[in-house]
Amino acid sequence: VMDKARRLWEKTCPDPVKTFPWNKTVDHFTQLIIDIALTVFKYLSIPLFVVTCISEMSYCAHERKLFLVPFPFLFGIAFAGVLQDAASESSPYLKSAEVPWHSIGIAVFFALVKLAGPYYPYWGRVFIPHIANGALWRVVWS
Repeated sequence: VMDKARRLWEKTCPDPVKTFPWNKTVDHFTQLIIDIALTVFKYLSIPLFVVTCISEMSYCAHERKLFLVPFPFLFGIAFAGVLQDAASESSPYLKSAEVPWHSIGIAVFFALVKLAGPYYPYWGRVFIPHIANGALWRVVWS
């Protein structure tokens, strides 16, 4: 079957089709699809991010701890920046990578930390989700 397919390919296809860089084209197309999917996911996750931030801030307001929100938020921004810089410096591949897999990994980690927010003990419900919010803010907008 493979021999028949090769003979058919050799007989019927013109030379420009045979010499066309198909593998490179597939790589570029795959990269384009991944870039589009990441951009769509980034912009579709923003409304969810806003709603959960408002929910967590309303909990802090209910507990009269709203004045504490900026501190863990800024800590989360700084912590995500340190993680991104450490990942970039530890691997030269990540500096030239077309898809920022280290940023995606950091975002997934902090999203999972954020999802467990209502189940933390009292001070954890006040601080940890806002740390995750700051980290997600840094990862999404960097």
